[in-house]
Amino acid sequence: MCQRHHTFVLPFSAVKHLPGVEISPPGVIDQRDRRPRTISDLTYSGVNQSTVDLTVNESMQFGRALRRILLNIYRADPRWGPVYMLKADISDGFYNIWVNANGSRRLGLILPSKQGEDPLVLFFLALPMGWVSSPPVFCTATEVATDIANKEIASNWRPPPHRQENAADTEGDIDPARGVSVQGNPPRIRQRNKGPLGYVDCYVDDFMALVQGSKRRRRRVRRILFHCIDRVFRAPDDKDGKWTKDKISLKKLLKGDGSLTTLKIILGWLVDTVAGTIELPPHRVERLFAMLDSFPIGRKTCPKRDLHKLIGELRSMLIAIPGGVGCISWLQETLKTAGERVYLNQHFHDAVADFRWLAQDISNRPTRIAEVVPEVPAVVGMSDAAGPGMGGVWLPDGDRVYLASLRPSLVPALDTEAGESVTAAVEARDAVARSTGLPPAPDGTLLSEPLLWRHPFPEDIQAELVSDSNPKGSINNSELELAGILAHNDVLANAVDVQETTTATGTDNTSGLGWSTRGAISATTPASYLLRLNSMHQRQHRYQQRNFYIPGLTNKMADDCSRLWNLTDDELVSYFNSTYPQNKSWRLCQLSANTASAIHSALRCERKPLPTTFDALTAEHMHAGRDTSGAGTPPRRLDVSPSMHGHRKMLYHSLGSRSKSWANNIYHGRRQVPQVYPPTGINPRDQPPSPTIYYDDASPPPSACDSAIESEL
Repeated sequence: MCQRHHTFVLPFSAVKHLPGVEISPPGVIDQRDRRPRTISDLTYSGVNQSTVDLTVNESMQFGRALRRILLNIYRADPRWGPVYMLKADISDGFYNIWVNANGSRRLGLILPSKQGEDPLVLFFLALPMGWVSSPPVFCTATEVATDIANKEIASNWRPPPHRQENAADTEGDIDPARGVSVQGNPPRIRQRNKGPLGYVDCYVDDFMALVQGSKRRRRRVRRILFHCIDRVFRAPDDKDGKWTKDKISLKKLLKGDGSLTTLKIILGWLVDTVAGTIELPPHRVERLFAMLDSFPIGRKTCPKRDLHKLIGELRSMLIAIPGGVGCISWLQETLKTAGERVYLNQHFHDAVADFRWLAQDISNRPTRIAEVVPEVPAVVGMSDAAGPGMGGVWLPDGDRVYLASLRPSLVPALDTEAGESVTAAVEARDAVARSTGLPPAPDGTLLSEPLLWRHPFPEDIQAELVSDSNPKGSINNSELELAGILAHNDVLANAVDVQETTTATGTDNTSGLGWSTRGAISATTPASYLLRLNSMHQRQHRYQQRNFYIPGLTNKMADDCSRLWNLTDDELVSYFNSTYPQNKSWRLCQLSANTASAIHSALRCERKPLPTTFDALTAEHMHAGRDTSGAGTPPRRLDVSPSMHGHRKMLYHSLGSRSKSWANNIYHGRRQVPQVYPPTGINPRDQPPSPTIYYDDASPPPSACDSAIESEL
């Protein structure tokens, strides 16, 4: 570090009398396949607490990088072939950006020394690991390089060859035992033709590029990325010393990161753009089994920190463990009620057994990208539940009802704030149905006719319902509503092929809505059993849920399904045809007997092993010969309404595109816009190997800001 001019070392006796010197203890972070990383505990010395935040924190956009990457892969036009991926890592990371030389006095780090020797103190000349301002300052540089690369790709720039192209052509072997990828299915919703994908994103110091097209175009996009990195992080030349490293990590390129392939580890996930899947890489699969094996059935207690670590790592892997989110409720309940020493009860070991079964099946059931990226609902319905039973309706043209429930963030509201707009949308639809009649559903939609269904609860479940006359019951109404949402989706899954689609269910119960949206709770109540069953149902049928709130007085159709038990099935259909006329006659569907039995068991808090539960949910589909593997015969392509196409476009621009507003932060009335260029009159060779960040158009901050920065460094 000293030879690369990132740091310098002085004896403690030489600096202990200097004004402004702050010395902090070191820390070490273990890293896989590389030496441990040394960091500074600048909180100990108070440097982090006293730092005046003059950075652009909005530049740290890496929190949504994975979602942007997956959404761009999912939305790529398959006419241009598969999506190829590459990575580029910035060598030495934060150390490529210098700090104010006077301020480095506060960034001292004590080094280990032998007894009797004068301790050594290391001072940083570059951004240290552990300083609160290091991430936003460094991300400003990498985000600027990313934005420049995307701009140059859009302008069709043809750069000259890059010095590291030969190293970038090195191919890595991620998983030698992995076979040839099987071509996955394209998105089910039809979309307009578009040009080949060319996109760059970054996660702190990791650059990632996605590209379609010919080999020449793929290599050109890689050159653009490398040259744009050189624009921000100065490339080495002949005048640099032998210790100067290329800013694009050569070691990572020689491991295969820079090669253009359709299978690559992106941000810790194994992404296959041919099969359209996202999985855990081999080392994380090994870690998963090691964690689960550390909690054998005979283990009775563990430290609370071990349980924290188990739950944290499992939650970080849930994307690649379909159905896992519903199995984590009992682990969270154990943590919520735990002391410093945790008693591992039967619920805990049952949850670990669930994850062990899911882990053993992880290679046979990879997660399809279509199961995790946001998509517009292909069909909208409403459900309801009461003491006697549950029921609901599915509408082929309920899209405007769903759109009325959305927040500005394009996600449904989980409370009653959108109730008035949902009511207005339902009333507008009913008015059209009564006056001119609803138009027929266009060809290509998932559902061509309205569906209704209902199912009674057994007497023992009705007897356990909490009420004024039965305050000690074990089942509350919100749990019945949650059961109704699950049954509602099962009815649709048995009527049409919901594979890799999104469904939207309206409910008038905010607790059931919140549970079904989160997918897990911290309890062992019937709701936890229902969420476990619901996650298995989604695992089997490969669909997503986007549930929303509908006011109770507006949810009349679903209410009638769950309450009019005085009518026979035929009378109920006649009642709906006369009371709620649609473009076609209503069709009555029945809840699968296996699913009904599984729901009843969940309400009774009866746990069944996952293989048994999974078999119960698959029985109705095995006889139909429906393919639920995610490969093989592609499912039917779907059309959605123009309003849903508009919402789909908004989803992409909001969630799949990089934000262009992070530099519009206002600080003391001045607009901060990072500019990357050497100051006027300074030779580019004399500037530090990093971007120099100025504000406004061409002038540095006022001297007051300079003084504040120097005094706080």
